[in-house]
Amino acid sequence: SNLYAESHFLNKWATYDDKTSNAYSWLSVLSLVDYAASPKRAGERRQFQLSTLTNRVKRYDFLGIPSSALLLAAANSLHDNIVAPHKQEIVDFVKGIFTALWGILEFRFYTPMKDITLDLLNRRPRMVDAFALLNEQTSLDNMLKDLGVGDATRQTRAAALAAASRMYEQEVSGGAIRGFLRGNTVQLMLIQIQQLKADLLQAMDTIDSLVDSNRLNVQLLASIPAVLILFYGTRTLFLFWSNIRCC
Repeated sequence: SNLYAESHFLNKWATYDDKTSNAYSWLSVLSLVDYAASPKRAGERRQFQLSTLTNRVKRYDFLGIPSSALLLAAANSLHDNIVAPHKQEIVDFVKGIFTALWGILEFRFYTPMKDITLDLLNRRPRMVDAFALLNEQTSLDNMLKDLGVGDATRQTRAAALAAASRMYEQEVSGGAIRGFLRGNTVQLMLIQIQQLKADLLQAMDTIDSLVDSNRLNVQLLASIPAVLILFYGTRTLFLFWSNIRCC
């Protein structure tokens, strides 16, 4: 009802009605304008307005002393009693804050974004060199061929290894010392060592392929905290800036 009465009064005043053209009507209109709501978003009015506090400080004069002089005195006292005696501790504290912020920036923003870019460009280094794996497998095939159980091809490698295992069993059953001195025990043991090297590199290459196929998904998951920090940090900074700006 009050809102309707004020609106009706303003409509009469705007049309230069004779009943609302006196000095009292002008004072009433000025009062309504003075107490009108500020043209801000509803979310801003719910936040703390720093400009209101600063305006109160600027208008505050204690015993006729301007507020700027009080602020200068307070700043000088703060410097002499707190800042100057603990200057090095404050500098170290600020450096520690910047170091922590840089660590968060590097770990949560730079590293995930760099890894994602390298994955998209297929420039990520692999754990196993393809040439090293091929070289070890070729050496194993040649050693099996020298033993007389293979033809140095990948297709016959499994059959050649099985034949070499049977030969090793025969050498061991005939006596270990005799096999070392007169048989092929040493050559067969070197073949087994070479097989272990080739199988180890093959297993590492398989693991590398598995990790490489899922690396992008892992990096995307690692970038989620960075996206959340950026979104809410920007939103908080925008609200803070909106609240401290002058009305």
